[in-house]
Amino acid sequence: MLDPGKRRQRAHVWRAMDALELGDLETQGRHRVVQEEIAEATGQPMFHWVNTFAPALLATLAGDFERAEEITNRSAELGSESGQPDVLAIYAAQIHVIRYEQGRLDEVLEIQEQAVAEAPLLDAYLSALALSYIELEDSDQARVVLERLAAKKFAMTATLSSRPALCFIAEVAARLGDRDSCALLHEKLLPFRDQLCYSGVTLFGTIERYLGLTATCAGRYEEAEEHFRRSAATCERIEAPSWLARTRHEWALMLLRRNSPGDRESAESLLAKALDAAGEFGCRTLERRVSAAIEDPDRAIA
Repeated sequence: MLDPGKRRQRAHVWRAMDALELGDLETQGRHRVVQEEIAEATGQPMFHWVNTFAPALLATLAGDFERAEEITNRSAELGSESGQPDVLAIYAAQIHVIRYEQGRLDEVLEIQEQAVAEAPLLDAYLSALALSYIELEDSDQARVVLERLAAKKFAMTATLSSRPALCFIAEVAARLGDRDSCALLHEKLLPFRDQLCYSGVTLFGTIERYLGLTATCAGRYEEAEEHFRRSAATCERIEAPSWLARTRHEWALMLLRRNSPGDRESAESLLAKALDAAGEFGCRTLERRVSAAIEDPDRAIA
């Protein structure tokens, strides 16, 4: 049985996690303060390690990727020093988020492939690897993973990372134009539309954004627009500039595909804002894609 200190610490950890998943940063912050007080009072190394997770995620959310990496590296040191068995797996997941935002996934691809080889049944690892493949424009490898997961109808193992796994593969399916997979993934993700794509140790934007991607691929443009609108509103509320830029980029591509009166002008405005943010925060891959869409909109949606 856990002693009272550990029970209290875990209660505040889980309450903070629930709040963060809902984008309630104020409540998350209050419980995180208590977590830090408990860690200081008890001197428990594991508490200090766990308390580094949220600050790293929040730095990434704010677009401060350099700070996020500093915290992530320090977290790995604390975890190693205190003998945490899953420190390397958590570090790999956290650095993956940062490199995804920076457009530097080529630096962690080998580590991801090794992780999948060592734990082939972990859906989150496999889906994250597929996301890296598609970001690095390796459509063939991404499709292999998509087909593997589609064969079991995206029945992910029920863990904290199951929804992120669905989100990752949803982005892959949308980018590959797999309408059937997108329709099924949209159905699976819809009940969680008001949540963030959160695993406990990583944050990957709003679930509304992934719903916008899958609805766009399925040709359900009005639904997609509502998803992107809600995603953008959440990103603005929680001050997540890179996520907002991604939402605006994909929203613009949807408008270009729909091509109703006024859509092209709205798309141009969204792309201009996305380009400014991608450049400011160093999202290199996103900046390149947005620039390409501005230069040749028709090719961007071909």
